[in-house]
Amino acid sequence: MKKVYLLVWSLMCFTLLQAQEQTVITTAPDGVVKNLMRSSVTYNLESDVPTATPDDGYASEVVFAADGNVYIKDINSAYAFGTYVKGSMKDNVITVKLPQPIADLDGQLVYIDQLIESEEDGIKVYTPVGKESELLFDYQDGSLIQKDANFIFGLTRGGEALGAADRDLHLIDVKDQPASLPDGTACQTWKMRDWSGTITDVQVAINGNDIYLGGLTDGYFENDWVKGSIQGKQVVFPSHQYYGLLVTEYSSAYLYYLAADIDSVYNELWGEYELFYVPTEAITFNYDAEKQTISSKQTMLVNIGPNYVNYAFCYDEPYIIHQKELTHATRPLNPSITNFMDYTEMWGYGAMSFTLPLEDVEGNILNENNIYYNVYVDDELFTFNPDEYMGLEESMTDIPYSFSDSNYDIQAYGASHSFTFFLTGYERIGVQSIHKVGDEVAKSDIVYSDGTVTAIRTATQEDAECVSETYTDLSGRRVAVPSKGLYIRSMKMSDGSIRSMKIMK
Repeated sequence: MKKVYLLVWSLMCFTLLQAQEQTVITTAPDGVVKNLMRSSVTYNLESDVPTATPDDGYASEVVFAADGNVYIKDINSAYAFGTYVKGSMKDNVITVKLPQPIADLDGQLVYIDQLIESEEDGIKVYTPVGKESELLFDYQDGSLIQKDANFIFGLTRGGEALGAADRDLHLIDVKDQPASLPDGTACQTWKMRDWSGTITDVQVAINGNDIYLGGLTDGYFENDWVKGSIQGKQVVFPSHQYYGLLVTEYSSAYLYYLAADIDSVYNELWGEYELFYVPTEAITFNYDAEKQTISSKQTMLVNIGPNYVNYAFCYDEPYIIHQKELTHATRPLNPSITNFMDYTEMWGYGAMSFTLPLEDVEGNILNENNIYYNVYVDDELFTFNPDEYMGLEESMTDIPYSFSDSNYDIQAYGASHSFTFFLTGYERIGVQSIHKVGDEVAKSDIVYSDGTVTAIRTATQEDAECVSETYTDLSGRRVAVPSKGLYIRSMKMSDGSIRSMKIMK
């Protein structure tokens, strides 16, 4: 009976403790306020199979009050209530007594409390410890380091764990400094194209074998340089370079430059490969000093935190070039059709998706405001009319690069484009890229849905001669000697162009 009485007395004390600590701390007393970078192992308790993931980069406010107490704002990694937990500091050890209430949701208090990990039917389960405990931090060189890395603390309500939890919490006093240009170093505006076809103006500065790259943070920082080194025909930018603390209405985070490779894992549930980023210590570019280009198959991230992928901006396979602004129209690269859906009675429409490269045949990056495209149906220029396309106010043949209509029939997402059509009885549908500068116009070939390409005719092509020819059937298989049937004849001309046409044997 004695053990039962002790257990009842323990639970009564725990209930009394909670009753005495019913005040949610919404305002910290005056004191020294620090923004520290949090790093922890986070637990998603809302998942059917709770997972633990390392995370860093977000900022937590810590107040060192004049009364000797320490107040930590939003100590839980996933939920920001704008409230504080209180700890006391003695001999550089901060003690946070748990449980402490951190939110009042419709009259029911949410606490921060210690959680115990157990296992049920092979699945890890997290429950409140059911007694008073202490979350301890060593105070070292301005940072708070959790003493017991395996001590799990998270949200509880009504005696049950909910939401999210953390362990191994470090609140780090960031002493990193952003890169800056040496005095007298001149910078230039270069053009950067990433894998998606998106074009960005970036700043490049070279000082001896040092190279600086800026402009990746979309203007969040006035000076957002990262520093690399020129190593012969390569340029190397190390990871973990610091940009600064970004403060927004909803959260604050420390941004870093991070290089990454792309890897994949097979998802058996969906039957397909999923891509993910793997952080690396540096990104390596191929460097052509004469042409003033740097290019890489890796990825650059403007990342929340220095170590784990959680990016604010992502640049896959960057290609960066210094070029003068084009004053005349140049021939753009051909579009590439990515998907074609024939018209069906069931859906009442067909659709085509394609990419428009923002690059010309000479390797220059083009201004998206000067790029348009035309659509051809069986070699005839197609007009998008408002009576069919309800999202248009007027008829259109030249579709601007970034144009999307209000009815989602014509859409643009960077270099990716698509349109629906309501035609029957066609043989093929094509798309052509157009570059306009002033009164000058230059066009790509017309790329068709059946895989054929119709080369544009220019003054030099008028007298071009066929130097070789190939034949393919409608399945794309090469045929040495066509027999009876329909084929695609591709002719390589003396000026280097390709002309394609259908022929019947």
